[in-house]
Amino acid sequence: MKKLIFFVGVLTISFSAFGQFHAGINAAGLFPLSTMNNLVDFGYGPVVETGYQFKNQMDVSIGYEHLFFNSMLPDHVQKSGFADIKYGLKRRGNIPYAGLRTSYIHSSHQIMGDTTLKEENLGLSPFAGILFESAIFDQLNFDTRFSYTKIFNKQKHQYLKIEIGLRYDF
Repeated sequence: MKKLIFFVGVLTISFSAFGQFHAGINAAGLFPLSTMNNLVDFGYGPVVETGYQFKNQMDVSIGYEHLFFNSMLPDHVQKSGFADIKYGLKRRGNIPYAGLRTSYIHSSHQIMGDTTLKEENLGLSPFAGILFESAIFDQLNFDTRFSYTKIFNKQKHQYLKIEIGLRYDF
């Protein structure tokens, strides 16, 4: 019951404040750089996020991504939970934005037979993108984003990522 009251309270405050909740799903393509290029050719996967937008310019969100890699190692995946903050350069129309994402990254792949190598690290990603208005619904937008990610591990992995998807503003 307490959770329901909290949820209704948060929704009430959000609709009366100058902000709104949003949710989105993107398809990501990943291009490795430096030492990661020796291990992986290409990566892809879904990205899901939800967040809150303040005064149509500042946006705080959390999300999850599950990336699959094309490599010589079988079952090479990277899962990460993230939090990001972004700033829209305009308030209306097609909105260019820039931001910063921090990630807790869990990667794993099989080495030999049943042996699995697992690694957990932090990642930092500056990004830029454009939120395009949709002609379908007022609340639906198309989101494109380009980012550079640095993973803080021994190998200092880095990659470029392109995300394309949909965002719905409640």
